[in-house]
Amino acid sequence: MGPGAEEIHKLYGNTRLSGSYEGARSFIRNRKLDNPKEVEKHLNFLPSYSLFKPARKSFQRQRVQINFLNYQVLSVDFPFYNF
Repeated sequence: MGPGAEEIHKLYGNTRLSGSYEGARSFIRNRKLDNPKEVEKHLNFLPSYSLFKPARKSFQRQRVQINFLNYQVLSVDFPFYNF
């Protein structure tokens, strides 16, 4: 069984230990913790971890396919043609 929530909070806040106040991966690697998903779940409740996480740089977007022509766009782009 891995460490509890209180122990994770103490380890993450102790600046004398390597991996404290770093990302979840380096914290788990330096502390040699067993269950990374559970540790990350506990870290998300810490204000010092969750408030200062870097913003995601890229977001996955859904592909959008348009199968029709917009008449307004055509009339603005080509006012001298009659459609």
